[in-house]
Amino acid sequence: HDIVEQVTGVQVNERVPDFMLREADEIEVIDITPEALRERIKEGKVYGKEKIDQALNHFFRKGNLVALRELTLREVADDIEMRLEKEREEQGIEEPTGIHEKILVCVNYRPNAEKLIRRGWRIAQRLNAELYILHIKQKRQSPERTIAEWEKMAKQFGATFLVREAASRRVAHQIVDVCREYKITQIVMGMSARTRWEEIWKGSLINVIMQQLKHVDVLVVSDR
Repeated sequence: HDIVEQVTGVQVNERVPDFMLREADEIEVIDITPEALRERIKEGKVYGKEKIDQALNHFFRKGNLVALRELTLREVADDIEMRLEKEREEQGIEEPTGIHEKILVCVNYRPNAEKLIRRGWRIAQRLNAELYILHIKQKRQSPERTIAEWEKMAKQFGATFLVREAASRRVAHQIVDVCREYKITQIVMGMSARTRWEEIWKGSLINVIMQQLKHVDVLVVSDR
């Protein structure tokens, strides 16, 4: 309701309560283009003649109709995704549905953190995806100023900023847990700072993530 008022500038009283949508077994969308709807209004098939001009020049402007149409389709897509995810959880399936892309950017204290966030934001913009930024906080590394800067960037880009304590768990497993919790479909991260010996001894961070999340794409961004 608030979003519709923000888009159209009109407080709409004729609306279906949210609980009816939640309780519905099925939602069927009768889709029509903004042009076709405006034509029906002009022909007097929606309002009487005395209200046609007011309707076309106010609530039923083309820009409003385009935005409301997109809002409707998104709402239905969200409903489908929630129902599908619930069904998959009941079946013990952990992989994301992939209906909506969700991008996770992993940042640490290396200089390319801002570059990674911007790359993730551009991908999210192209895919109309939700953006998440994750930092795994290490015990011996806690520059709060840097974390605050990342959080500020997250707000600027409309992203959800997440901080997890590393504790005794491996960083890769923390990332995997976050991906499963938020149904992430793509990960953006920098190249590993580990030496070749550390990768042999501790295992490759990226390899562990890809082995655990077989249905999640991983984009490794160069430091240059």
